[in-house]
Amino acid sequence: MMRTIRLCHILGMGHDLAIPEPQEASVLMRSFVTALNRIGQPRALFGAEEAAQYVAVSPRTWARLVSSGQAPAPVELRGRKLWRRAELDQWISRL
Repeated sequence: MMRTIRLCHILGMGHDLAIPEPQEASVLMRSFVTALNRIGQPRALFGAEEAAQYVAVSPRTWARLVSSGQAPAPVELRGRKLWRRAELDQWISRL
């Protein structure tokens, strides 16, 4: 049986968190600690929608900028097109 607690009690968020049975708790704890370690650390790579949001344009506008060569070219990793944060920062500073 799963218990549910509110994350607002832990992180000040309003999301529910399902607490598994004890044998699964260590997996949850590792995931939770990993998530906490990532808070505040800037991401190095963005997907198309995240890159669009990062540079404050719509996903459609981002796709047009990329296809026309006006935006940085993506790198491909495991079949996904990703944009480097550093390249996006440089591109924004040149606008």
